[in-house]
Amino acid sequence: MSMITTDFLSDIDNAVNNLDFYRLYKVMCRYYHIDMLALLDLNTWPDDKNINAACVAIDSSDGVPANLNVLTISEENMIFSDVKSSIIPKIWSKNETAQSFDFYEGSTDPCAVTFPIHSATSRHYVLVGLMQQSNIKKLPLAEAHYHSSLIFQKYHETVLVPSSLPTVTPRELQVLKWSAEGKTSQEIAVILSLSEHTVNSYTARVQQKLQVNNRAQMVAAAIRTGLIQ
Repeated sequence: MSMITTDFLSDIDNAVNNLDFYRLYKVMCRYYHIDMLALLDLNTWPDDKNINAACVAIDSSDGVPANLNVLTISEENMIFSDVKSSIIPKIWSKNETAQSFDFYEGSTDPCAVTFPIHSATSRHYVLVGLMQQSNIKKLPLAEAHYHSSLIFQKYHETVLVPSSLPTVTPRELQVLKWSAEGKTSQEIAVILSLSEHTVNSYTARVQQKLQVNNRAQMVAAAIRTGLIQ
């Protein structure tokens, strides 16, 4: 086991916010000689050409040389088209990288490495690294992929999922949980000492927040997003 893995195991367990995960990605940058690492959200691309960067780490004291919070990526972009449907990490040549990452000016003729990530909730992300050709030739791809997966798994669980969950009230959550147990509105009303009409109102609000049309879809969406177990 490499030294970075040993360090990461404890650091990942202790990471609780964006700053902590930024530091972890920064360690990856320095360990693998990567100039820039960006975790990009591909879920609305290519319908929406704007791609949100969940986290960006630059291995430089000069700061970020461009606005990397939201990137505009053409739907014809070869690299992003590949990673949207792939689960395999890849190394891309300078020629392939030049056109796909023309928004980043922090490296001279960089190559790219991509780590496609598909979350447990079927959302699509990619961790992109830009680095010099001399360094990318020595990159242990499988090890780097393993480390990127370790970080993302905890990042998704700790930061991304909670931030994307709809806000439900404690009472709405109670109704949702009892619905998941198969209870009818009449039964939930008795359990919670509410009227059946009130229970139906809570159910309708939760369905609206989860953007679903019926109780079965509501329960499935709540489980899928992690709102209930």
